[in-house]
Amino acid sequence: MTWKDVATFFIALLIILLFGGVFGLLLLRPITLSEGTSALVNMAFGFLGAAFGAVVTFYFGSSASSQKKDDTISQMVSNAVPVGTTTTTTATAHQNGAN
Repeated sequence: MTWKDVATFFIALLIILLFGGVFGLLLLRPITLSEGTSALVNMAFGFLGAAFGAVVTFYFGSSASSQKKDDTISQMVSNAVPVGTTTTTTATAHQNGAN
């Protein structure tokens, strides 16, 4: 796990906690606000809701699958045998007379 994976996880966790905290606060402790403050709170809650949706989409949507695919391709490339070289099994088979 790289530092980027850890940072992504903690940012996602922070967004989830903020969204859950604000949502719970608004449900459990309804308060009366002025019209301007109410609009600001609604805007902030909408932003947190969109960020929460992005986190869920990233971890459970196509971005997670894409990341796994990229990791698999990267691993395959690093384990690949360069063209023009022979592997041990191929060299052994030629030594034993097999084609």
